[in-house]
Amino acid sequence: ICASHDEEVELAMCTRAVHDVGPENPILMDWLTYYWRMGVGRIFVYDIDGTAEHAVDKFPHGFVDRQSFYYPRGDKEWFDKLDREGRWNWNLTNFYPRYGCTIHQLNHCAMRARGRAKYLMMIRGLDKLLVSSSTEKPLERLLGEVRRLDDEAKTAGKSVGSVPIETYDYWQAKPCE
Repeated sequence: ICASHDEEVELAMCTRAVHDVGPENPILMDWLTYYWRMGVGRIFVYDIDGTAEHAVDKFPHGFVDRQSFYYPRGDKEWFDKLDREGRWNWNLTNFYPRYGCTIHQLNHCAMRARGRAKYLMMIRGLDKLLVSSSTEKPLERLLGEVRRLDDEAKTAGKSVGSVPIETYDYWQAKPCE
């Protein structure tokens, strides 16, 4: 992946590969708008079928970094050969064949974000939203904690590789505090 001449943003996000998100399906535009308003600096969108193209020009230049017709399975012939030989171990493709190998796509996103974002958040899908019980700039609070952890690690001569965030899926309701 080539070096970037894009301005580095503090926080960027990666999506899982998306498809069927054309103008008639508002989920992508709603999702991008949500994070743009929250203050995310860049979103890397992996578009399998070209239907996300309509979203790019609706936001400031550089906010949506779209990988068009990105095939997360890579070379179909090679992976079909691995499958025939019983060496294809990406079980996710059995359940979500259009998504292909998510690990490959997320690795690509991590490499693509180098020099383009100080921090990178991986979001599993367009039905996942980062929410907070705080009404005062929740993203700024999250980044403040990440910066604090980063500073502590640097002081100790280490670096932060990842920061887990406690999540609640819609079927696991958490009471308000």
